[in-house]
Amino acid sequence: MKRRTFDVLMATAGLFLAVVLIASGVMLTWAHTFIDNEVHTQLAAQQIYFPASNSPAIKAPTRSCRPRPSRSPRTPRWRPRSPRCSRARPCAACC
Repeated sequence: MKRRTFDVLMATAGLFLAVVLIASGVMLTWAHTFIDNEVHTQLAAQQIYFPASNSPAIKAPTRSCRPRPSRSPRTPRWRPRSPRCSRARPCAACC
């Protein structure tokens, strides 16, 4: 293969790749905008609103220090609490 033929093939492949990437970028941008507008329109039509991120309605869920049941046949039916954990002062490992 001659150098000139190789250069023409590579330039054509590069141009094709550039066109494909630009077209897919345009399509993905359009799809993102369409879906964003559609979700907003549907939620507004159904009067579904979310609280602000700094609202007291959004907080970390509370957990109890009860042992969690085991699903593995080789482990015991219950998992003992960490020695550091007490119900009065729960630890972060199990609670």
